[in-house]
Formats: sequence, structure tokens, C-alpha cells
Amino acid sequence: MTISCQKSKKEHSIIGTWSICFRDGEYREFKITDKYMLMLTLGSEQVSIFSNYIERNSLIWKSMDSEYSLPNNVDTVIIISQSNNRIVLKSKFMGTEIELNKIEDEIHEIDSTNLENWKRQTILNFQKRVELFNCPDLRTEDEKIIHDLELLEIEEIEIPIEIRKDSLN
Repeated sequence: MTISCQKSKKEHSIIGTWSICFRDGEYREFKITDKYMLMLTLGSEQVSIFSNYIERNSLIWKSMDSEYSLPNNVDTVIIISQSNNRIVLKSKFMGTEIELNKIEDEIHEIDSTNLENWKRQTILNFQKRVELFNCPDLRTEDEKIIHDLELLEIEEIEIPIEIRKDSLN
């Protein structure tokens, strides 16, 4: 009789490469690992990096030195629902929900020995995928209009200036 024991490492369901299309047509991708999260944004030549910590049904992420940062540098995101190809998260700080969709094209692990080449290749691959997804702008015409703030007219008031003799000395 032979008995074999092998530890099975179960990976958290949030680990992977995800995409999102926002209502305004913006497309983003996220690579979430057990230690960090990479974010790629359409129109940006940056790869934003956040450190993170995964615990049960939540992800705690923290801003690092990148173009994008979280409003208070730390946020906790709770998993609301999930399936094999979709996950819905809710930000505790912002109170908003985001729906991420699993993508097959992996964002490669960071190559710290050749960081600039890795970054350039990662952004090129991302730009190719952006064309495939082609997120539509779902905003209404009214939502697309940027409303200007009307400036209040301010009356000019003349303030007399007095020069005191003792300040001249």
C-alpha cells in the first residue's frame, strides 16, 4: 500500500488578469497577484503599481510611486460576487462597485532585470488588446457635456491705504 501526501496550493479567485470597460468608454486592465496589483490605463504610457494584501473576501491595496494613486493611499475592496470569468468588487472608501472580467492574455510578471523593456512590451501588448475590446461610450449626450461653473460677479471695493508716519522711519 502506497500513500502519497501532497500539499495543494489553492490560489485565491481574485488572482489573475482582469479588464473593465467604464461607461465613458475607458478601458483598463489589472494584474492582481498575492503581493501587488498592476494597472494599465488607456491613454497612459504608465504601468501603475499598487501593493496589496489578500484576505478571504477582501483585497487591501496601497498606493505606491506611480501616476495613479488612491484617494487616501489605502483602500479595502470587498468581493461582492464572483464566477470563473467575472468578479464584482466594492470599494469601502469610495463606496462604488466595479465589475472585472477575466482575460486570457496575461500581463507578464515584472522583469526587474530589464524593467524598461518589460514596461515597453507590456504597454504595446496592452494597446493591441485595447483595440480588440473597443469599449463603447455609454453616456447620454447630456452626460458628455462638461458644464461650466458660472463665475459670480464680484464688485470692486476700494480699500483706502493709510501710511503711518512712525512706519516710515
